[in-house]
Amino acid sequence: MKRELGQALDRLRDEQHTITPKVLRALSDLSRSELHALQATWGQISTKRRHALLAGLIAYAEEHIEVSYNPFLRWLLRDDDPVIRRMTITGLWEDNDEALVGLLVPILLSDPASDVRANAADALGRFVLLGELGEIPPETESRAVETLRASLDSPAEVMAVRRLAVEAIAYASDPDVRSIISRAYVDSDAAMRVSAVRAMGNTGDDYWWPQIQTELNNATPTMRAQAAYAAGELEATAALPQLVRLVDDPEEEVCVAAARALGYIGGSRARQALLKLAQSSDQLLREVAREALSELEFATVASLTELLDDSAIDADTEVVMAEDDGLTDEDDGLTDEGDELIDDELAWDDEDSWDSEDAWDSENWEAGADDEESFDDADDFDDDTAWHR
Repeated sequence: MKRELGQALDRLRDEQHTITPKVLRALSDLSRSELHALQATWGQISTKRRHALLAGLIAYAEEHIEVSYNPFLRWLLRDDDPVIRRMTITGLWEDNDEALVGLLVPILLSDPASDVRANAADALGRFVLLGELGEIPPETESRAVETLRASLDSPAEVMAVRRLAVEAIAYASDPDVRSIISRAYVDSDAAMRVSAVRAMGNTGDDYWWPQIQTELNNATPTMRAQAAYAAGELEATAALPQLVRLVDDPEEEVCVAAARALGYIGGSRARQALLKLAQSSDQLLREVAREALSELEFATVASLTELLDDSAIDADTEVVMAEDDGLTDEDDGLTDEGDELIDDELAWDDEDSWDSEDAWDSENWEAGADDEESFDDADDFDDDTAWHR
């Protein structure tokens, strides 16, 4: 066993010690024997400490792509604590190994906790999409789709799970998907109707544009936000006027969804709206605008690359691409601070800041893990979403 891992396990057993980034790094990429040692230590720490550690692992993995906790997280899918099982499914968000489908299927069909089943349905949607992209075998995608269908058809299943199953199965190029979404769209439950609109976006099918366009004007903020998401997924240029208006919506969730959609759709009008949002006094909106601008610029360069042969891109062309907005620093409407907001370099953390033993305070970790409200709703660990809403 590596010396660093031994020290990390000792710190985990002594609950007076802080869970630092150094501890979290030591738990990555374990051998079989090292994984067994971590599993043994897991049984020696309190529930509160387990929640704090798992929250730390998930957050650290999101920020540091070089670490991997997947074998340990897969083991935790069988944990007795439903909070741990639910968090674990979220933590496996980048595990695209088809073998994970075999672990998620029984969870969706029979886990006693509905919020765990909901997370499993959401996670299976990722594998349906991977199947559509040809990145996993067709039979694996079919198993995920059939399991989601079984969940939808179960009269005993709760609405929260059925909603996420609708959103997940929407990725499938299955002839029944349209009827599934149509039924959900007229459901008596308002939350199911919202999920139906999100599912419309997940299909990538222009067939749903009329409904999405209507819901962009819905009186309910959550519905407007999901309609904005769907318009972005469809890359519906016809939605630009409404999305530009929604960037100024009084509800933050709507502004965020509209800004992200503009980043997917692109165009000069979208860019100007995002540049304005990048100067917002709201930190979240500034960050979302910067991310959307990066998405927009990346898509623009990718499109140009497809059109131009590599040999035709000379130094003069590169200059044109770099200055395609036609605006100087003086007249682009942004301050120096605004220019920094769309500098991708700022998105990376300073690695040196993680080297200190005091970088993360254990009280902060454990306070977050001990907040029961943060574990009561399956959406708290979703993806947009990471990832989701």
